[in-house]
Amino acid sequence: MIVKTPTVRMRAPEKPATSWGLRWGRAAAIWSVFLTIATAMDGAAHAEEPIVVLHTHDEEIGSDILEESPAVGAMRCIFRRLGRRVDIRRAPRIRNRELLKSGRIDGIFPNLPDPLLDTLAVPTAPFVLERWSYIQLKSSANSARPRDETVGVVLGSNESRLLAQEGGKFFDAIPNMESLVKLLVAERLPFVMVDEWSFESEATAMGYSRDRFRSSIVRYVPLQLYFSKSFVAANPTFISLFNGTIKDCVHGARAVASWEREILLAEARKIIDGAHDELVDRIKRFRTLDALDPLESRVETLAGDDEDWQAALNEDRTSTLMEIVLSNPLSEVLRDVAAEHPTITEIFVTNEDGFIIGLNRLTSDYWQGDENAAEAVLASGAQRHFSNFEYDTSTKRFQVKVSLAIHDGDEGAAPIGMVTIGIDAARLLAGHMH
Repeated sequence: MIVKTPTVRMRAPEKPATSWGLRWGRAAAIWSVFLTIATAMDGAAHAEEPIVVLHTHDEEIGSDILEESPAVGAMRCIFRRLGRRVDIRRAPRIRNRELLKSGRIDGIFPNLPDPLLDTLAVPTAPFVLERWSYIQLKSSANSARPRDETVGVVLGSNESRLLAQEGGKFFDAIPNMESLVKLLVAERLPFVMVDEWSFESEATAMGYSRDRFRSSIVRYVPLQLYFSKSFVAANPTFISLFNGTIKDCVHGARAVASWEREILLAEARKIIDGAHDELVDRIKRFRTLDALDPLESRVETLAGDDEDWQAALNEDRTSTLMEIVLSNPLSEVLRDVAAEHPTITEIFVTNEDGFIIGLNRLTSDYWQGDENAAEAVLASGAQRHFSNFEYDTSTKRFQVKVSLAIHDGDEGAAPIGMVTIGIDAARLLAGHMH
């Protein structure tokens, strides 16, 4: 009898798991090591970049409200964009100046332009706007502005400094904004002079509605930041970078309020009413390309002319195109309009493509087509556009540019051009109640 021995099949040994699981595991481990090294290097880079220490003397409002203020918001936005960290602390005004002078802090804010500080530190361009106003109860029988009545201000505030410098006799310095609101509500003060935003924020936090008060603008005030000379020496490009970033961060801090827009629009319409037919006629002539007109005959070279215009401004010279535009009949009309209205800071007219065909004084650009106003009015069909408040450091005043569409008859049709009027905001709006 033959016994068959069962055949035992030997299984081949399994191959190591060299498939995707192992590959991903190895890749993940390598990537983890890389991230650890990169994070450490990034942290080391940031560690080498010291925190910018700023002091404020602003005791008008509480810490929570101060942190929400337009000035702090705009400033933090600028620092974020520049990739720098900032630490804000409070200290009395005089101590802040000494710390700034000795270089023990990097900067102080918010500050009015100050000739004394200009000798001790280096200022930024103004980056925020404050509306200083006389505020009273809406139920008050007082006039818009005080005559001999006492005015309350916050002790040590910029407003109290202004009143003292101008020889104000009838004002009381109150320790803080909360006490100032209480005294006004209790009718123990007929007026207070404060930054509107600060007052309204404190009053709202205390449970008082904005409708309980009325305001009259005293002035629009530019605020800036001062950096110590030692900080500037260590960071020589920082202020130019800071100033270059302001435009990206100040929209809310310089926005025009609805009541201001109403007054500005009424002024702009009053200004152009008498010149409307002349504007339409001139733009229509431009569109027909009258070869006898020196400006209109240059239409094919306008793009190159814009570069020449900017180059001439940079070189402090007047180009041939500038002379042509300044001397044409439309510019003469605009100069007459500006002379009749002292609130005008500048006025110019563009054709439908955004090129200037008349102005009362030279502008920084010949082609306005890439500006927000032209994009809104000429490209998107808006009837008007308001700029933010703009501060002119040479004239030390704020202006708002109001741009209006120019139509040949039907306002429903596409505009044939645009008029832009720069208006001196303080001159027009000071004293208006709202």
